[in-house]
Amino acid sequence: MKKIVLGAAALLLSFISYAQPTAGNLNVTGILAFTTSGGETSAGGVTADNAKTMNFTFAPSIGYNLSDNMTAGLIFGFGSNKTTQPDNGNVSGAETKSSFFGAGVFLKYHVQMIEKLTFSPQVITGFISNKTENTNGGTTVTSPEVGTFALGIMPGLTYAASENWMFDFTAGFLGFTTSNSKTPGNPGTEVKTNNFGLMLSGVAMNIGVTYSFGI
Repeated sequence: MKKIVLGAAALLLSFISYAQPTAGNLNVTGILAFTTSGGETSAGGVTADNAKTMNFTFAPSIGYNLSDNMTAGLIFGFGSNKTTQPDNGNVSGAETKSSFFGAGVFLKYHVQMIEKLTFSPQVITGFISNKTENTNGGTTVTSPEVGTFALGIMPGLTYAASENWMFDFTAGFLGFTTSNSKTPGNPGTEVKTNNFGLMLSGVAMNIGVTYSFGI
């Protein structure tokens, strides 16, 4: 989400200057992920199918370089997950589907490390809505929709692959999240969950591709 221009290797001063974002540039970033899993497990001469899963995520964002080391922008995202349990021979396996949509804003600061690499932590805040359906034996049960608000800091690195193309790496989240879910009824059920802390699991790791251009 920043302007990083690669200079000639002999032009050290150009490298140092160009490794920072250029004020006034727009940066378009996209994270696209699709994964599947399944297979079989064998034990004691018996082979059984594993659960099949499919995950899809798309998260585009657009940023504007306020200065040569500061970028502000908007991020959106949506995705889905589907898990199907193996058939038991008579009844189709249970199936779980979930989907989410989210949006937020970010402010990113860029610190020069080496010629093509910058340390780029960002403050981010946003909202995510998630819903889940479980189907078993022809019966579908919809879980309460869950809304989550988050505010925190995400550390990251940016590598300049060319004058306009960059790779963004983010891992971890330090901050506050609050979730709320409601079950319809009279009376209905409402569940609120608050969390604060550091998350370093693989779930918080992303790789994005950024295209930067002047306007």
